[in-house]
Amino acid sequence: MFFRQKRSGKRVYLQIVENRWEQGRSKQRVIATLGRLQNGPSLIFWVGG
Repeated sequence: MFFRQKRSGKRVYLQIVENRWEQGRSKQRVIATLGRLQNGPSLIFWVGG
């Protein structure tokens, strides 16, 4: 799993995404959309697994 910034129009959203294999190909599935990112200081963090 990883975090992804997804753009929709002029807005940017933070998503949790997982990779999985389906029919011999890698697919990405959005687990959750955490909300809209705002301009300003950003917080970067790591989730180990």
